[in-house]
Amino acid sequence: MPLTVEPLLDADVEESLRIQHAAFHAGGGMSHLLSPSASMPAAQLRALSARRRQKLASSPHAHFLKVVDGAAAGPAGAPGRMVGVAHWDFFASGASGADLDELCAEPAAPEVEGDAAFAEAAARAWTDFFGYLGGARRRFFPAGPAALLHVLCVEPGAQRRGAGALLVGWGVRRADELGLAAIVEASRMGAPLYARFGFEAVHRERFDVGIYGKEFEGVHDENVIMIRPRKGEKLEYPTV
Repeated sequence: MPLTVEPLLDADVEESLRIQHAAFHAGGGMSHLLSPSASMPAAQLRALSARRRQKLASSPHAHFLKVVDGAAAGPAGAPGRMVGVAHWDFFASGASGADLDELCAEPAAPEVEGDAAFAEAAARAWTDFFGYLGGARRRFFPAGPAALLHVLCVEPGAQRRGAGALLVGWGVRRADELGLAAIVEASRMGAPLYARFGFEAVHRERFDVGIYGKEFEGVHDENVIMIRPRKGEKLEYPTV
């Protein structure tokens, strides 16, 4: 059976967050520091689950999706297993000041178990990354009607099979239907996928990961701000 895109359900929330955590933890560089534990701590899972459920139930902008592999066994052996997740925000009338404040706020950092020095390094990386991200959103978030690809993650064992492309394709088709520009903050590995769907790079932020500990010496990472203009329009920013 092929991979299919379906709405994320309330019952899927915890598993969607586990997939998200596993994808970031396996990503290396900054993403590893942002998800430093091999599995998501229970307190963090509870807090993020409550927040995701609240958005599922009441946000007028948020759309959560999952990719299901129909050939894989899911919970309790049932057919179909979730292998990817995405969170799109659609602001059909433009993002308000309050919307932008929420999008730019630094989320609560997770607790890191184990080595105190590593925990301190992970906390520094968290503050540095989300400080950058908030500033970049204020600078580059499209004026007027716009969409944000907030999260796109595929579990490590299911990557490069088309799940990510399905989730991006769903969102850009919706953006075109609504007449929206779209923005994504892409990893270095993810940027080529978004480029295939018309996103163009307008800013590249380079991170010297070695400042967070000797185990990361010589490691560099990059985050790419990419914008897809409204259908029929040209990008207002110079590309990089």
